Amino acid sequence: MSELEPEKQKLAIEPPKLHGVKIVNDSYTDAQFVVELLSIVFQLDDETANAKMLEIHNSGSVILGEFTKDVALSKCKQIHTIARKYEFPLRSEAVPL
Repeated sequence: MSELEPEKQKLAIEPPKLHGVKIVNDSYTDAQFVVELLSIVFQLDDETANAKMLEIHNSGSVILGEFTKDVALSKCKQIHTIARKYEFPLRSEAVPL
């Protein structure tokens, strides 16, 4: 049994590293659009989405959520797809926490 102990240690799986989604303010994207986008992508209620939009506007960027890298990248893709559909240059990126 003691021979297996080192093998168990080698097979230990670390939890995935978490990433946030950084949304960057710009001078062109409509504030109400950002609120609606945050509600859709992050399932935020209107009050929270509005507060986050103001935080993005006032500080230049905000990091939202804690996700695995794949989920954070997927949310960035959702943001970019929706923003481009409505011709807004809104940027986001997955950042390690």
